[in-house]
Amino acid sequence: TPPNTLSATRNIATRNLIYEKAMALFFEKGCNDTSYADIAAACGLTRSVVQYYFPKKEAFVQDLATRYLDAIVANIEVDAEAPLKTLCVTGLVHYGELLRDAALRRFYIDLLSTPSLVFATVNHQGKWAAGLLADQPVTGVSLEDQLAVHILGSYDLIAKGWAEGRNLTAEYVERACFVPFCLALGYDLESAEAILKDALQEYEERYRETTLSVSHDA
Repeated sequence: TPPNTLSATRNIATRNLIYEKAMALFFEKGCNDTSYADIAAACGLTRSVVQYYFPKKEAFVQDLATRYLDAIVANIEVDAEAPLKTLCVTGLVHYGELLRDAALRRFYIDLLSTPSLVFATVNHQGKWAAGLLADQPVTGVSLEDQLAVHILGSYDLIAKGWAEGRNLTAEYVERACFVPFCLALGYDLESAEAILKDALQEYEERYRETTLSVSHDA
């Protein structure tokens, strides 16, 4: 094996090790209460090596989002002819996981308490969704800003429901957030409800028990 290939392989292995150890700590202690010194100790590396691969905690979040979105593409059929339905199904699967998995929910709520991590999360997810909806006509507010409101609103509703001890469902969260998003794009209520109905049917028939989490099983 050529030296450059060996070096690249070691770099990938080191990066994956750091990511896995960091995510385990984030789920155990929370993003905010985990230091770079904690991550370095868990990896058996120096702090400078950890920060070489992940200069800021936002980089971990971006890595998580990339892995999660890759899992979506691998497990959920992306319908190019119905991108809004695909977006809705994706939301149902993600929120379904958050509502079933208390550890995953705590992780996201902790993550979203820090503005820089909020931006990293919403920005990464928003870019993916904007690519999915690239041909979607938009009036007034930009698509990226509408997606930010949609994504943040969904997380805020889940956090609120959890704090109040309510047993929310993915269907409830998506209905509360997806329909207003469609209305903001210029759809009428009947059309928005029809897209949601199709997405709910697909979710129920094919994806209700789908698990996409790539974050805390390491």
